[in-house]
Amino acid sequence: MGQKPLVIHLIRRYLHYTATFIGTQITSHEGYDGIVVFMEKIDNVLFKLPDPYPCFKGNGVTDHFGRFMYNYFRVLSKRGEHNILRLIEEKKPEVLHFHFGTDAVMYHRLLKRSKVPCIVSFYGWDYSSFPKKWGGLGKFLLQKRVFSHASLILAMSEDMKGSLIRLGCPSEKIRVHYYGIDTSRFYLKRDYSHQEPLKLRMLSSFELQKGQMFLLEAFQKAQQNCPIPMQLYFAGDGSQKQIFLKHLKQGQYDNVIVEDKYEFGSKAHLKMLEETDIFIHPGITAKNGKKEGIPGSLVEAMCSGLPVISTYHA
Repeated sequence: MGQKPLVIHLIRRYLHYTATFIGTQITSHEGYDGIVVFMEKIDNVLFKLPDPYPCFKGNGVTDHFGRFMYNYFRVLSKRGEHNILRLIEEKKPEVLHFHFGTDAVMYHRLLKRSKVPCIVSFYGWDYSSFPKKWGGLGKFLLQKRVFSHASLILAMSEDMKGSLIRLGCPSEKIRVHYYGIDTSRFYLKRDYSHQEPLKLRMLSSFELQKGQMFLLEAFQKAQQNCPIPMQLYFAGDGSQKQIFLKHLKQGQYDNVIVEDKYEFGSKAHLKMLEETDIFIHPGITAKNGKKEGIPGSLVEAMCSGLPVISTYHA
Protein backbone atom coordinates (compact mmCIF):
# COMPACT_ATOMS: atom_id res chain seq x y z
CA MET A 1 0.00 0.00 0.00
CA GLY A 2 1.17 3.53 -0.73
CA GLN A 3 1.90 6.20 1.80
CA LYS A 4 -1.11 8.07 3.16
CA PRO A 5 -1.64 11.69 2.10
CA LEU A 6 -0.63 14.26 4.70
CA VAL A 7 -2.44 17.11 6.43
CA ILE A 8 -0.54 19.72 8.43
CA HIS A 9 -2.54 21.20 11.31
CA LEU A 10 -1.61 24.68 12.52
CA ILE A 11 -2.63 26.00 15.93
CA ARG A 12 -1.15 28.44 18.43
CA ARG A 13 -1.43 26.27 21.55
CA TYR A 14 -1.53 22.48 21.61
CA LEU A 15 -3.51 21.47 23.53
CA HIS A 16 -5.60 23.43 26.05
CA TYR A 17 -7.89 21.24 28.17
CA THR A 18 -10.97 23.03 26.80
CA ALA A 19 -10.00 22.23 23.19
CA THR A 20 -10.24 18.43 23.33
CA PHE A 21 -12.52 18.54 20.27
CA ILE A 22 -9.50 19.68 18.26
CA GLY A 23 -7.33 16.92 19.69
CA THR A 24 -10.00 14.40 18.68
CA GLN A 25 -9.97 15.68 15.10
CA ILE A 26 -6.18 15.59 14.83
CA THR A 27 -5.65 12.16 16.38
CA SER A 28 -8.55 10.40 14.64
CA HIS A 29 -7.32 10.50 11.04
CA GLU A 30 -7.79 7.24 9.17
CA GLY A 31 -7.13 8.14 5.56
CA TYR A 32 -4.49 10.78 6.30
CA ASP A 33 -1.33 11.18 8.31
CA GLY A 34 -1.01 14.34 10.38
CA ILE A 35 1.61 16.78 11.62
CA VAL A 36 0.84 19.50 14.16
CA VAL A 37 2.63 22.85 13.97
CA PHE A 38 2.31 24.92 17.13
CA MET A 39 3.77 27.97 18.82
CA GLU A 40 3.13 26.95 22.42
CA LYS A 41 3.00 23.41 23.84
CA ILE A 42 0.62 22.54 26.67
CA ASP A 43 1.05 19.01 27.99
CA ASN A 44 -2.07 16.92 27.48
CA VAL A 45 -1.61 13.21 28.21
CA LEU A 46 -4.74 12.24 26.28
CA PHE A 47 -3.68 13.79 22.99
CA LYS A 48 -0.08 12.93 22.34
CA LEU A 49 1.24 14.41 19.13
CA PRO A 50 2.13 11.79 16.50
CA ASP A 51 4.59 14.16 14.83
CA PRO A 52 4.97 17.46 16.74
CA TYR A 53 6.61 20.44 15.09
CA PRO A 54 7.27 23.52 17.25
CA CYS A 55 7.82 26.67 15.20
CA PHE A 56 11.05 27.38 17.06
CA LYS A 57 13.30 24.46 17.91
CA GLY A 58 16.65 26.11 18.48
CA ASN A 59 18.22 28.54 20.93
CA GLY A 60 19.70 30.96 18.43
CA VAL A 61 19.07 34.69 18.35
CA THR A 62 16.39 34.43 15.66
CA ASP A 63 14.56 31.70 17.58
CA HIS A 64 14.58 33.73 20.79
CA PHE A 65 13.36 36.77 18.86
CA GLY A 66 10.56 34.69 17.33
CA ARG A 67 9.43 33.50 20.75
CA PHE A 68 9.56 37.08 22.05
CA MET A 69 7.40 38.35 19.17
CA TYR A 70 4.85 35.61 19.79
CA ASN A 71 4.77 35.89 23.59
CA TYR A 72 4.30 39.65 23.64
CA PHE A 73 2.64 40.50 20.33
CA ARG A 74 1.12 37.21 19.07
CA VAL A 75 3.03 37.68 15.81
CA LEU A 76 4.68 35.00 13.67
CA SER A 77 8.22 36.15 12.94
CA LYS A 78 9.95 35.80 9.59
CA ARG A 79 12.03 32.95 11.05
CA GLY A 80 8.91 31.10 12.14
CA GLU A 81 7.32 31.61 8.73
CA HIS A 82 10.48 30.34 7.03
CA ASN A 83 10.58 27.23 9.25
CA ILE A 84 6.99 26.30 8.44
CA LEU A 85 7.31 26.96 4.71
CA ARG A 86 10.39 24.76 4.68
CA LEU A 87 8.39 22.01 6.42
CA ILE A 88 5.61 22.35 3.83
CA GLU A 89 8.12 22.11 1.01
CA GLU A 90 9.76 19.06 2.57
CA LYS A 91 6.62 17.12 3.56
CA LYS A 92 4.39 18.13 0.63
CA PRO A 93 1.01 17.97 2.41
CA GLU A 94 -2.30 17.72 0.57
CA VAL A 95 -3.88 20.36 2.77
CA LEU A 96 -3.16 22.83 5.60
CA HIS A 97 -5.77 22.96 8.36
CA PHE A 98 -5.75 26.09 10.55
CA HIS A 99 -7.64 25.73 13.84
CA PHE A 100 -9.37 28.91 15.08
CA GLY A 101 -9.88 31.92 12.85
CA THR A 102 -7.77 33.96 15.27
CA ASP A 103 -4.84 31.58 14.87
CA ALA A 104 -5.20 31.84 11.10
CA VAL A 105 -4.87 35.62 11.48
CA MET A 106 -1.47 35.07 13.11
CA TYR A 107 -0.42 32.54 10.44
CA HIS A 108 -1.86 34.72 7.65
CA ARG A 109 1.33 34.95 5.58
CA LEU A 110 1.27 31.16 5.23
CA LEU A 111 -2.32 31.34 3.98
CA LYS A 112 -1.18 33.85 1.39
CA ARG A 113 2.12 32.29 0.34
CA SER A 114 1.42 28.58 0.50
CA LYS A 115 0.40 26.88 -2.74
CA VAL A 116 -1.37 24.14 -0.76
CA PRO A 117 -5.18 24.28 -0.23
CA CYS A 118 -5.91 25.91 3.14
CA ILE A 119 -8.84 25.12 5.43
CA VAL A 120 -9.72 27.33 8.40
CA SER A 121 -12.00 26.02 11.17
CA PHE A 122 -13.93 28.46 13.36
CA TYR A 123 -15.10 27.41 16.81
CA GLY A 124 -16.57 30.18 18.98
CA TRP A 125 -15.05 33.41 20.19
CA ASP A 126 -13.04 33.71 16.97
CA TYR A 127 -16.20 34.57 15.03
CA SER A 128 -18.27 36.17 17.80
CA SER A 129 -16.27 38.52 20.04
CA PHE A 130 -12.92 38.74 18.23
CA PRO A 131 -14.34 40.68 15.24
CA LYS A 132 -15.39 43.48 17.65
CA LYS A 133 -11.94 43.85 19.20
CA TRP A 134 -9.97 47.06 18.82
CA GLY A 135 -12.92 48.99 17.42
CA GLY A 136 -13.67 46.44 14.70
CA LEU A 137 -10.06 45.75 13.70
CA GLY A 138 -10.63 42.06 14.42
CA LYS A 139 -13.29 41.93 11.69
CA PHE A 140 -10.97 43.71 9.27
CA LEU A 141 -8.16 41.22 10.00
CA LEU A 142 -10.45 38.25 9.37
CA GLN A 143 -11.60 39.74 6.08
CA LYS A 144 -8.17 40.66 4.75
CA ARG A 145 -6.02 37.91 6.22
CA VAL A 146 -8.32 34.88 6.39
CA PHE A 147 -11.43 35.09 4.22
CA SER A 148 -9.47 36.46 1.25
CA HIS A 149 -6.90 33.64 1.15
CA ALA A 150 -8.50 30.51 2.66
CA SER A 151 -9.65 27.83 0.23
CA LEU A 152 -12.40 26.65 2.58
CA ILE A 153 -13.96 27.88 5.82
CA LEU A 154 -15.51 25.34 8.20
CA ALA A 155 -18.40 26.42 10.44
CA MET A 156 -19.76 24.29 13.28
CA SER A 157 -23.42 25.16 12.70
CA GLU A 158 -25.80 27.00 10.39
CA ASP A 159 -25.95 29.80 12.95
CA MET A 160 -22.18 30.17 12.77
CA LYS A 161 -22.30 30.11 8.97
CA GLY A 162 -24.74 33.02 9.01
CA SER A 163 -22.47 34.98 11.35
CA LEU A 164 -19.44 34.37 9.12
CA ILE A 165 -21.34 35.58 6.07
CA ARG A 166 -22.33 38.75 7.94
CA LEU A 167 -18.65 39.27 8.76
CA GLY A 168 -17.86 39.31 5.06
CA CYS A 169 -16.88 35.71 4.30
CA PRO A 170 -18.08 34.62 0.82
CA SER A 171 -20.87 32.08 1.32
CA GLU A 172 -19.44 29.80 -1.37
CA LYS A 173 -16.31 29.28 0.74
CA ILE A 174 -18.21 28.07 3.83
CA ARG A 175 -19.16 24.49 4.67
CA VAL A 176 -21.02 23.46 7.81
CA HIS A 177 -19.00 20.65 9.36
CA TYR A 178 -20.14 18.78 12.47
CA TYR A 179 -16.90 17.38 13.81
CA GLY A 180 -16.87 13.80 15.05
CA ILE A 181 -15.92 12.19 18.32
CA ASP A 182 -14.64 8.79 19.40
CA THR A 183 -17.97 7.39 20.59
CA SER A 184 -16.41 4.23 22.02
CA ARG A 185 -14.60 6.32 24.63
CA PHE A 186 -17.92 7.51 26.10
CA TYR A 187 -20.26 4.59 25.48
CA LEU A 188 -21.90 3.48 28.73
CA LYS A 189 -24.43 0.77 29.56
CA ARG A 190 -27.01 2.96 31.23
CA ASP A 191 -29.82 2.27 33.69
CA TYR A 192 -32.73 4.56 32.88
CA SER A 193 -34.90 3.48 35.83
CA HIS A 194 -36.34 6.27 37.96
CA GLN A 195 -34.22 7.33 40.92
CA GLU A 196 -34.38 10.23 43.32
CA PRO A 197 -33.10 12.84 43.47
CA LEU A 198 -33.00 13.59 39.76
CA LYS A 199 -29.42 14.63 38.98
CA LEU A 200 -28.96 17.42 36.45
CA ARG A 201 -25.45 18.40 35.41
CA MET A 202 -23.56 21.00 33.43
CA LEU A 203 -19.89 20.43 32.61
CA SER A 204 -18.29 23.54 31.17
CA SER A 205 -15.77 26.29 31.75
CA PHE A 206 -17.19 29.19 33.74
CA GLU A 207 -17.35 31.88 31.07
CA LEU A 208 -20.06 34.42 30.30
CA GLN A 209 -21.26 32.75 27.10
CA LYS A 210 -21.71 29.39 28.80
CA GLY A 211 -24.90 30.47 30.55
CA GLN A 212 -24.48 29.09 34.09
CA MET A 213 -26.46 31.99 35.58
CA PHE A 214 -29.20 31.41 33.02
CA LEU A 215 -29.41 27.72 34.00
CA LEU A 216 -29.38 28.55 37.72
CA GLU A 217 -32.42 30.81 37.32
CA ALA A 218 -34.23 28.16 35.27
CA PHE A 219 -33.48 25.51 37.90
CA GLN A 220 -34.97 27.66 40.65
CA LYS A 221 -38.20 27.95 38.68
CA ALA A 222 -38.23 24.25 37.80
CA GLN A 223 -37.90 23.23 41.45
CA GLN A 224 -41.18 24.99 42.21
CA ASN A 225 -43.03 22.90 39.63
CA CYS A 226 -41.26 19.53 39.68
CA PRO A 227 -42.99 16.82 41.77
CA ILE A 228 -39.69 15.01 42.50
CA PRO A 229 -36.54 16.31 44.19
CA MET A 230 -33.72 17.48 41.92
CA GLN A 231 -30.05 18.33 42.29
CA LEU A 232 -28.09 20.55 39.91
CA TYR A 233 -24.32 20.03 39.54
CA PHE A 234 -21.90 22.47 37.92
CA ALA A 235 -18.34 21.39 37.09
CA GLY A 236 -15.41 23.27 35.58
CA ASP A 237 -13.02 26.19 35.96
CA GLY A 238 -12.89 29.60 34.34
CA SER A 239 -12.78 33.36 34.78
CA GLN A 240 -16.34 33.59 36.13
CA LYS A 241 -16.20 30.74 38.66
CA GLN A 242 -15.47 32.84 41.75
CA ILE A 243 -18.21 35.29 40.79
CA PHE A 244 -20.59 32.36 40.41
CA LEU A 245 -19.64 30.90 43.81
CA LYS A 246 -20.11 34.30 45.46
CA HIS A 247 -23.55 34.57 43.87
CA LEU A 248 -24.49 31.16 45.29
CA LYS A 249 -23.45 32.16 48.81
CA GLN A 250 -25.55 35.31 48.65
CA GLY A 251 -28.76 33.55 47.57
CA GLN A 252 -31.00 30.71 48.62
CA TYR A 253 -29.88 28.00 46.27
CA ASP A 254 -30.77 24.62 47.68
CA ASN A 255 -29.62 21.46 45.93
CA VAL A 256 -26.94 23.22 43.84
CA ILE A 257 -23.44 21.69 43.95
CA VAL A 258 -20.28 23.06 42.32
CA GLU A 259 -17.43 20.66 41.51
CA ASP A 260 -13.92 20.97 40.11
CA LYS A 261 -13.21 20.27 36.45
CA TYR A 262 -12.97 16.69 35.20
CA GLU A 263 -10.08 15.37 33.17
CA PHE A 264 -11.32 14.51 29.70
CA GLY A 265 -12.05 10.80 29.29
CA SER A 266 -10.89 9.91 32.81
CA LYS A 267 -12.58 7.31 35.02
CA ALA A 268 -13.99 10.13 37.14
CA HIS A 269 -15.37 11.82 34.01
CA LEU A 270 -17.10 8.61 32.87
CA LYS A 271 -18.43 7.88 36.36
CA MET A 272 -19.86 11.40 36.53
CA LEU A 273 -21.70 10.85 33.24
CA GLU A 274 -22.93 7.47 34.45
CA GLU A 275 -24.40 9.01 37.61
CA THR A 276 -26.10 11.88 35.76
CA ASP A 277 -29.76 11.73 34.69
CA ILE A 278 -29.98 14.79 32.41
CA PHE A 279 -27.15 16.84 30.93
CA ILE A 280 -27.79 20.55 30.37
CA HIS A 281 -25.66 23.06 28.45
CA PRO A 282 -27.29 26.37 27.61
CA GLY A 283 -25.43 28.93 25.55
CA ILE A 284 -26.03 32.66 25.48
CA THR A 285 -24.60 35.59 23.58
CA ALA A 286 -22.58 37.46 26.22
CA LYS A 287 -22.42 41.24 26.39
CA ASN A 288 -18.94 41.11 24.88
CA GLY A 289 -20.37 39.24 21.87
CA LYS A 290 -18.95 35.80 22.70
CA LYS A 291 -21.02 32.83 21.53
CA GLU A 292 -20.68 29.06 21.57
CA GLY A 293 -19.93 26.76 18.71
CA ILE A 294 -20.94 23.24 19.68
CA PRO A 295 -19.80 22.39 23.23
CA GLY A 296 -17.64 19.28 23.30
CA SER A 297 -19.08 18.18 26.65
CA LEU A 298 -22.57 18.21 25.09
CA VAL A 299 -21.46 15.83 22.34
CA GLU A 300 -19.73 13.59 24.90
CA ALA A 301 -22.88 13.45 27.03
CA MET A 302 -24.97 12.40 24.01
CA CYS A 303 -22.43 9.68 23.23
CA SER A 304 -22.86 8.33 26.77
CA GLY A 305 -26.61 7.93 26.21
CA LEU A 306 -27.75 10.91 28.27
CA PRO A 307 -30.77 13.01 27.37
CA VAL A 308 -29.51 16.56 26.85
CA ILE A 309 -31.07 20.01 27.00
CA SER A 310 -29.40 22.85 25.13
CA THR A 311 -30.08 26.07 23.27
CA TYR A 312 -30.45 26.37 19.51
CA HIS A 313 -27.38 28.38 18.54
CA ALA A 314 -25.00 26.31 20.65
